Amino acid sequence: MSPFDPLFPEYFSFPAQGVVTATIALGGDGQVKFRASYWKAQLTRQDSDYTLQPGSLVKVVGRVGNTLLVEAG
Repeated sequence: MSPFDPLFPEYFSFPAQGVVTATIALGGDGQVKFRASYWKAQLTRQDSDYTLQPGSLVKVVGRVGNTLLVEAG
């Protein structure tokens, strides 16, 4: 993969906060509200064994295409 590939992960220099609006589970997509918009989201670490429920705060650490990469927190 190259940095110009839309499926290449792009990690942000500084994580920002988002709020889960649809459950995010391992291996699946959920949804977060981030900077006044709703985005598809998935966990960054695929070895995580947790599920993020609506209302949970998350760190938005990057993106792949139009899907945000998030971590608990």
